[in-house]
Amino acid sequence: MPNNLALYIHIPFCKQKCSYCAFVSAKGTDAQIKAYFNALLLEVELTSSEYKDKTVDTIYIGGGTPSYVESSYIAKLLKKINEHFAVSEDAEITLEANPDSLTLDKANIYKLAGIKSLSLGSQKKKDKR
Repeated sequence: MPNNLALYIHIPFCKQKCSYCAFVSAKGTDAQIKAYFNALLLEVELTSSEYKDKTVDTIYIGGGTPSYVESSYIAKLLKKINEHFAVSEDAEITLEANPDSLTLDKANIYKLAGIKSLSLGSQKKKDKR
């Protein structure tokens, strides 16, 4: 049995729900976003013991639009993962981002938190002709 583990973390929040999107996503209030991340942090703590013999070599944070939420939430999440899981030093850690919600400050915080790559996506508004 391989000793590696890949984590996918779904952040279901966006600026708005696009009509074509089939993923679980919503705008979310500040209280909902805070509650969601508190639950994620608890989930990391509660499930980590099941994988103590595994090394995380991939972390993908998708959504929704993870860059929509405050970068401090992402940083706290990655810190908690590193505290409770064995994360490979050369793990691939990627965050989905939208240029509308990505700022230089957020990018710097992501880098300090350990994110090594961004998956950028944007949507084209439909022409109303």
